[in-house]
Amino acid sequence: MHVQPRIKVAILDTGIDIGHPSIKARIERIKDVRTWVNDLGGKQDRKTGDSSGHGTHIADLLLDVAPDSDIYIARIAKFSPTEPVQIAKAIDHAVAEWQVDIISMSFGFPDENDELSKAILNAHAHNILMFAAASNDGAHGLLPAFPARHHSVFCIYASDGMGNSIRGNPTARQHNYNFSTLGEAVNSAWPCNLSEKPWKVRKSGTSFSTPIAAGLAAVVLFYAQTIMPPEDSLKFKQYDKMRNMFHHMSVLRAGYNFLLPMSNYFDGKQKEEVIRAVMKGIASGSPVKA
Repeated sequence: MHVQPRIKVAILDTGIDIGHPSIKARIERIKDVRTWVNDLGGKQDRKTGDSSGHGTHIADLLLDVAPDSDIYIARIAKFSPTEPVQIAKAIDHAVAEWQVDIISMSFGFPDENDELSKAILNAHAHNILMFAAASNDGAHGLLPAFPARHHSVFCIYASDGMGNSIRGNPTARQHNYNFSTLGEAVNSAWPCNLSEKPWKVRKSGTSFSTPIAAGLAAVVLFYAQTIMPPEDSLKFKQYDKMRNMFHHMSVLRAGYNFLLPMSNYFDGKQKEEVIRAVMKGIASGSPVKA
């Protein structure tokens, strides 16, 4: 029996509490933990943990949303990221050494950075899908943060469970896809030394919708390789093909493209047959309307 390759996802964040019960129960899926904090240059680091909690919350979310994925942790900050050059090095490592399929980045800067842009373009050239948080500054941020506003990165906004935009989202951009997914009161793991049993907290914002969107992309990639030959399934690693798939998985709501899981969006439409038709259409360049 042929076993499908698992999807590889890199999380660039504040680390991970690998002793947390929810993480520990799935520790075999945490393939590597490395740090770029304090110029450590990607040193292996399973002991430092997570001083913030942010990275642990995101890692646990991805483990939940994308069960057929393996996770690679790049610790690029203790709390808020401040060094774009170190983040660029982490991206380069994710491309060259981990050879991931997806990179999740729940952070943003007001200004662009040349080194970080170069690393993003290199990842894009290797057909690695990148997701970044739009920001939580509302209309005060005239544009989404960087790298979310980079043309090779999926800019992810946050919604409530009904698909409504949450407070703090930047204004939806015209002539763009403004993909959003759940980012309000999202329940996930928090480091044991920073929380009380059962060591989970609810958080809101685009930081927490971003890994969910990345997880949905991982599900699409895994499903594509189960129903398609490699020459077609690999096309979904391309930014434009995944963007088109997300378009079919979303509903337009007040300027935002609210993403739904495939099982929800296609429910009641002879689900499997429609998904196959849409994916094959996207792969061939002529998507079928669902």
